[in-house]
Amino acid sequence: MEGGQRLRCFHVRTFPAPAAGFEVPGLREYPVYINNDGFGLAEKLADKLRGREVEAIVSRRIPASARNVVYLGMAGGQSQVAEATELNLEAFRTARNVAGTMEKEDGFFLTVQSTGGDFGLSGRAGHQVWSAGVAALAKTAAREWPRAFVKALDLDSSLSLETMAECICDELFSGGLEKEVGYLSDGTRIAVGLAESGTKGEQEKGYDPLAPYDTVLVSGGARGVTADSLLALAKKKPLRFILLGRSSLNRLSALDGRNH
Repeated sequence: MEGGQRLRCFHVRTFPAPAAGFEVPGLREYPVYINNDGFGLAEKLADKLRGREVEAIVSRRIPASARNVVYLGMAGGQSQVAEATELNLEAFRTARNVAGTMEKEDGFFLTVQSTGGDFGLSGRAGHQVWSAGVAALAKTAAREWPRAFVKALDLDSSLSLETMAECICDELFSGGLEKEVGYLSDGTRIAVGLAESGTKGEQEKGYDPLAPYDTVLVSGGARGVTADSLLALAKKKPLRFILLGRSSLNRLSALDGRNH
């Protein structure tokens, strides 16, 4: 790498994250709207919120004026792929419906899924993993709604509905500032972060995770820094590139015949 810098590779991991005791802003000021999940969790959550003197409304469709939203993107049991996938679409419809309010007003948008309590990293979520896009939606919404408090919550499916409702309440009333939080089967609260890949010895030697003719998936189009980076990388090592974007390939024509 230029200037003696090496290419660093990171992987997503989970780590214990005890609750910090922060209450979600605006929780007691406006009604909390909860989508009807059809499995009884919405009602249990609403009862617990009301027990803490917070107005809670279970609704099939979240109104556009809602400032506090809990979207339960959880299928019952080991759902079929189509059912789990539909949760992503419904989450998007819900977010789009309240976007105008979230962009202009303070409020919160909490998504809840069940992909193992660790956002699918353990691989034990089964077909539920197809609902993982719910958390991705939350991260995108957090960028687009800077005035709102947006978080993704993952609950292990082995937890009872009572415990799930309690976990959600705890996160609302005494959670933390993490954007992705999970609760494992034993109730442990975890968060998601990055760790550098490779052993210590590999890192000391300047470990390069890319082998010749590896395929690299690149998002961001083919202009500006993306094109410059790929051209520089292609000069270092023969690689295959898959580009995601709407830009033309003119700037990357130098790669033709050498990298794809």
